[in-house]
Amino acid sequence: MNNKLSKKNILITITILILIGGLFYLNTLDILNVNKIQNFIDGFGIYGPIIFMLLYIIISIFGVSAAALTIIAGLIFDIKTAMITVVIGATIAAYIAFLISRHFSKYINIKNKNIKKIVEKIEKKSEKNGFFAIAILRLMFLPYIPLSYAAGLVKKLKAKDFVLATFVTNIFGSFFFIFLGFSITKSLPYFISAIILLILFLQTPKLIKKYTNHDK
Repeated sequence: MNNKLSKKNILITITILILIGGLFYLNTLDILNVNKIQNFIDGFGIYGPIIFMLLYIIISIFGVSAAALTIIAGLIFDIKTAMITVVIGATIAAYIAFLISRHFSKYINIKNKNIKKIVEKIEKKSEKNGFFAIAILRLMFLPYIPLSYAAGLVKKLKAKDFVLATFVTNIFGSFFFIFLGFSITKSLPYFISAIILLILFLQTPKLIKKYTNHDK
């Protein structure tokens, strides 16, 4: 068991380092130039964070991971602005996906086994507490937008429970990636602290499984 956990931690660490290395590498190739992104956003003045938020929503709603954008938010904004921009943007993207799914739910025939499994989990947990159900599944790191679409198919789940749980867990989850982005331009101790915090955060699903009766 410990051997499995050790391998998992190593894999998580390598993944994070690859992600960070990839950002730096793409930046040197001028494919992803953070300075250019910042200049582009700054060009909109006080509306810069709103433009970034719109880009974040558009990218997220199509199911593309916004982890890199979250890190970039920490690079180009102060932590407070980055948190507000990312948390609101991610929550809106999730809610749009939820509404789309709910609106077309009667026309949707779930064939994908993974989506069907997520829907069944939400249905089961929503019987007791919809907010708790979504919060737990968010903290289990289920695919962000697919979970939002799946939640829209659960008739018992209240929209307000979905939005509130998503908003709260976004606050918790976004900080670690934003702080990582913020730390890249700071001192080495900042950067090491951000890496350690992110690795600890990525252990959340294990803690959730340990302290709840989460269904596999």
